[in-house]
Amino acid sequence: MKKNPAVVWLDTLQSNKTVISYTTMLNHLCRRMTENSTLQTFDWSTLDYTRVLVLRRELLEVGLIPHSINTYVSTLKGVAREAWRLGIICVETYMHIKEVKPLRGRALRRGRALEPREIRKLINSKIRGGDALEVRDTAIIATIYGGGLRRSELVKLDLSDYYNGGIAVKGKGGNHDFLYLPTIAQKHLDNWLAIRGNQSGALFPSFDRGSKPVIGSRMSDRRLEEVLKLRGEQLGLDKFSPHDLRRSFATNLLDKNVDIFTVQKLMRHACIETTRIYDMRGERSKRDAVELLPF
Repeated sequence: MKKNPAVVWLDTLQSNKTVISYTTMLNHLCRRMTENSTLQTFDWSTLDYTRVLVLRRELLEVGLIPHSINTYVSTLKGVAREAWRLGIICVETYMHIKEVKPLRGRALRRGRALEPREIRKLINSKIRGGDALEVRDTAIIATIYGGGLRRSELVKLDLSDYYNGGIAVKGKGGNHDFLYLPTIAQKHLDNWLAIRGNQSGALFPSFDRGSKPVIGSRMSDRRLEEVLKLRGEQLGLDKFSPHDLRRSFATNLLDKNVDIFTVQKLMRHACIETTRIYDMRGERSKRDAVELLPF
């Protein structure tokens, strides 16, 4: 019995979250190519150049943006490579699929970079009188923004990951990095640790109904989003996400004339083009420019 090339390709991914995301994507693509099929039941020996082109056209017709379609096609190319390696399709079929060109087109930029005044308001405001929950939430914001963290990296932090003025994180692809934090972020973290204590476990644990930290209970990604949403609403700020704090980290450093190669290293991007996507200064300039129009 031959192995399933889609399953083999999924096994090359390093994050469980990524595997779940691409499993959903592949099942969706399989249903489009053959009704009621899944990545487990689809006949991968029928995958060829024409089929990929037809699928690409259908995705365009239903209104998907080029970037999303290119991701789908790239995924199928990865599965096709494994199908060739497993002897399910021939090398000519694989090479033809590989030659499918990516679509060109620019999507609207997602997210935003918070202005420095918004960051200051988030960190310095005392809504609850500086109670334990507010001290934790302030430290969370200072750490995400000060280190340019992804939300998944923040919730996985343990107390032992904070030392020598920075944090050790496990990022994408299983990479381990030590990130230096600005002094103000260290100050808010230290304020939080004075309340949390030195018991091993999650650096930012959940709280119980009595507003006390439960060291053995780690905060979820969704709970982190809720914390930031509530904080922003209480302060009257425009909507922002955890990832917008990462965008703000990159944009505000570039705005302070830190060279993009240094920002790339701080963001831990393999490609500088990815860092450019996080540079939201152009959006600020366009917004400011239209305000100059006489009315």
